[in-house]
Amino acid sequence: MSVHEIDAAVKGRLKDRMRPEDLDTAACVELAGEILKGLADALSEAAVRAADSQTESSLSALKTLRNMYKSDYFGALSGGVIDGETAARQIIREALRGRRIRREAEE
Repeated sequence: MSVHEIDAAVKGRLKDRMRPEDLDTAACVELAGEILKGLADALSEAAVRAADSQTESSLSALKTLRNMYKSDYFGALSGGVIDGETAARQIIREALRGRRIRREAEE
């Protein structure tokens, strides 16, 4: 299921059950923060896996997660507080701090 399909499904359900004034702003902000934290953790883990083992699968997973940071979905969750590409670079840099990237050809 794509992000757009999930987004469409969620909007439909919320629209049927709630009105915007029913939503608790603090809870929505907290939920967005938890989603972004999970995304950051996943990106960190993917960066480490890709650095340790540069397989097609690990590089593809890293690319998919980096693309999430370029999406409208990230922009909506972050409220525009930080540019997604900048955030992704910072997260990857921190995850790989002190690590040396292993190249398959050097083994």
